[in-house]
Amino acid sequence: WLGFLGLFVAFILIAITNSLLHLYACMGIGAQFGRNRVIGSVVSYFVLSAISSIITLAFMALPMFSVFQSEDAFIQFVGNGTITVVSGGSLQVMADQMLRIGGIALAIVGGITVVISVLFYAITWYTYNKKLNLE
Repeated sequence: WLGFLGLFVAFILIAITNSLLHLYACMGIGAQFGRNRVIGSVVSYFVLSAISSIITLAFMALPMFSVFQSEDAFIQFVGNGTITVVSGGSLQVMADQMLRIGGIALAIVGGITVVISVLFYAITWYTYNKKLNLE
């Protein structure tokens, strides 16, 4: 649990950084639109959000396909839709399996978020240093 908690805290910090870089990148892109800076910033925010969501979703689908390669593994993890009494031992196995899959998913999303944050930083650096006259 402590490893998962540490991973979760790290992901929160990465997500906050990503959000700030996303806003700055959108402001830098919006500044290129002259008199329509606000509209350009808002449109670029939605476009960059859609692109990063599609990338994240695409990479999150890969581990789920690999974890549940067969129907038996999916039924074992999720259940077959019937109400059953779960014993203490099998409940612990299910909790361990969910924690493992959750940790894997969180690590993948965190890695993707770091890559997207680097791209947002590159966009911000380029627009602020090469395209804007801030002096």
